[in-house]
Amino acid sequence: MPLYVVEAHGRAVAAIQAPLLAEAEQHAQSLGFRLTLMTMSRNGARLWDGTGELRLRSSTPAEQAKWEVSEPKHAETKLEPERWITATVPFGDT
Repeated sequence: MPLYVVEAHGRAVAAIQAPLLAEAEQHAQSLGFRLTLMTMSRNGARLWDGTGELRLRSSTPAEQAKWEVSEPKHAETKLEPERWITATVPFGDT
């Protein structure tokens, strides 16, 4: 299933796995997803401040590999695979 990366202020902040770009876009625009990004932080800074544009793009091979390593963590939550699109996985500076 394709993986799309959400960027905020030019920085990759989350990944969405969805069968179609339109579904990933719909999820990235949802209030719940946006609120999640505003409450999650990395190095003391929120992933998204709620003011900048969120940009969706296809993942790079390196981002795809990082996601594949994280998939077992999603499986441990006992969510259906199609629910993985609701999980955000921070990318970028680690």
